[in-house]
Parts: sequence; C-alpha cells; structure tokens
Amino acid sequence: MKKSSKEILPLSMTWEDLIFINFPCDPHRLQKLLPQGMVVDTYDGKGYITIAPLTMKDFSWNGFKAIFNPSFYECNLRTYVKVQEKTGVYFFSLDASSFFEVFGARALFHLNYRFRKIRFSLQNDSYLFQMCSPYSSKKRTIIQARISSEKAVNDPLTDFISARESYFVLNKSHIYEGNVKHPPWKFQKIEDIKLDTDLFKDLQSGIDLKTIAPVLAVYAKKTVVNANFIKPAFYPIVFFDKTCGLCSLAVRTLLFLDRSHFLRFAPLEGKTYYQYFDKPPKKDRILLKQDTGSNDGADALLKLLDYLPWFTGIFAVIKLIPLKTLNRCYDWVAKKRKDCPLKVKKIGDSRLLP
Repeated sequence: MKKSSKEILPLSMTWEDLIFINFPCDPHRLQKLLPQGMVVDTYDGKGYITIAPLTMKDFSWNGFKAIFNPSFYECNLRTYVKVQEKTGVYFFSLDASSFFEVFGARALFHLNYRFRKIRFSLQNDSYLFQMCSPYSSKKRTIIQARISSEKAVNDPLTDFISARESYFVLNKSHIYEGNVKHPPWKFQKIEDIKLDTDLFKDLQSGIDLKTIAPVLAVYAKKTVVNANFIKPAFYPIVFFDKTCGLCSLAVRTLLFLDRSHFLRFAPLEGKTYYQYFDKPPKKDRILLKQDTGSNDGADALLKLLDYLPWFTGIFAVIKLIPLKTLNRCYDWVAKKRKDCPLKVKKIGDSRLLP
C-alpha cells in the first residue's frame, strides 16, 4: 500500500482478533507520563489509555518473511498524543510472546517491547486472553469477553481511538515517528467484558479498574497493515556558512554519512534560517536546529552523532572532554578557516534547503 507516489511502506503484517479496551484519564496526570515534546491528545476534554491485545501474523519486510515468527500474540498499552500538531499513538508498553520479535522491535524501532507468556483462545464467540510475566505469575493480564455478531458503529470516540496513522517513540532523547496504513476498521461489539490486569500499576495514571469500567470496547477480526521504519518527527536542520570551503566539505561529508536521509541543510544566509530565528546568524558557528532546541559550535557537532550511522558512535568519546574546551578548539578552527585553501563546491541534493 502506498503512502505517497514515491514511498512504498516496506513492512507488512496482519492483525487478528484485536480488541481496543479504552479508559478515560485525567489529561494533566497523563501529561506527566509522556516524554518531553509530546502533548496529550484529548477527546471531549479527556485523555484515554487503551489496552489492545491481538494476534500478529505474516510479518514481512519487502515480502521477505522466512526469518520472522509466522504468528505470535501481543498486547500493547497505549495513549494518544500530538507532536507538533500531528496526532498519533504513544506506547507505554508492548508485550509479545516471541522473544525474537521483542529483541528485533527494541533494536530497530526503539519500542518498549517485553517478553511475556501469552495464551489465547476464541471459541463460540468466547474470547480469552491470558498474559503473565515469565518471572512472576502475579504480574498478569486476563481478558474475558463475548464477541457479538452485531457491528459496532464508528462513532467520534471510536474514530479518535482507532483512526491513527502515526506512532511516536523516544530515541536518544529525540522523538521519532513511524507510520502505518490499513483499510478502514470493521468493528464488532463486545459484551460481558471482564478485565484483571497489572498494566496500569507502573503508570500511576489514576485509573482504578475496581471503580472505572472501560467506556468503549470493540473487536476487529482481521486487518492487513503496512508500515515503515521510524524517522525523526522533526528533521534536524544544519545551518552553515555557504561561503566557507571548510563548511562546504563538512556538509558534503555529512550528506555522505547520512544514509537514512534524516538531516536537512540550509545556509545561514538563507530564508530557511529566518523561519526559525529572529536574530541574525553568527557566521563563525555551525548551527543545529532540532526538536529539543538549538545548538551551535562543538555542541552542535556532538548532537549530530544522534542521527548518524552506528559506527560514528566512536566519536562519542569526545564528550569526555569539557564542552568549554571543545568550543575553544572549535573557535580556533573557525578563525583559521578564513585562510582555508579549500574551495566552495556546489552541493546538489534534495536535502539542501533555501
């Protein structure tokens, strides 16, 4: 399924026997549980937390699925957020019955996956999902329900919960975004739902299962999903002096290293700079604009390591040197660059902004 005319989502999977069990929550209390840069998305003034058990099947990457588990059970605990006015999902936890998939998802997607023992059965519309920690049977979740043959109407609250094409994760103190695409949901009603879970204990979310029932619970038999790998929710911008040969070399080097195409580049003298800053730029310092703020000089160069391939992490040892000392070295090089014999070379790349 295409996200755009240029990008095809490489990951494919099927979600079966999925239930959304939704609880209202005080948005102010919920906000304290979120990473910096995420804002609670509310419906009718309330935040929501959802428990979503499902069966994951046929996971593949560009059609290749030989090494992946053909089927395993999963349960995620999620809420609904905004990042720079874009709506999406944030996962507090994702539990799965396949150790291989837990390890892979944590490494590639930086999602908070945990291995759990899970059993599931669906017989004569009787739904039973049982999950517990491999270390303690007291840490458990049991969901019992009866699946109705009656279709559930997609009211505004159902759409608020389910119509999400983005999810957000925290990676190296930065917010990254993943995208999913699937056909419109076909929900069925759920009756006689019973829930016993410890998933809320670590959140201190104010939800008491003994006194608060879910305001909405719906069931989806089968949904085919396509997804992509995560990318920065805000593409960082490197501002540089376009008249400097050394800066030109640095930008060309970063363009080469930036194999994921996460970085954007713009001249300090250009109009992109004034979209983000009011003061005139300091032309003797490289400037990095990212989701957590702005950095310049040696600090900007160190922050760039967050977006470069893993092998550049060797340069992180430089962080052991005090930043003041690094900036003195940076300023010394900045003064010497005036006599730099390097010539400015034209850069032709779509990552270069005006």
